[in-house]
Amino acid sequence: MILFFVGVIVYLVAGTAYQFKVKQATGSELIPNKEMWVSLWRLTKDGMTFTWAKIRRKEPTYATL
Repeated sequence: MILFFVGVIVYLVAGTAYQFKVKQATGSELIPNKEMWVSLWRLTKDGMTFTWAKIRRKEPTYATL
């Protein structure tokens, strides 16, 4: 777990530095792979909603999420 979190921190710091120095980005553009991170949170929410509906014994479908 320690290696995972250290890796994530190094990835974010190095990616932010690259975006700032090389691409001269500012603001939220500094986040490396911003679209991937946004979609990851949405997909996580959808998965949690689907799982919670299964636990409550409802018949969830992806269309109703």
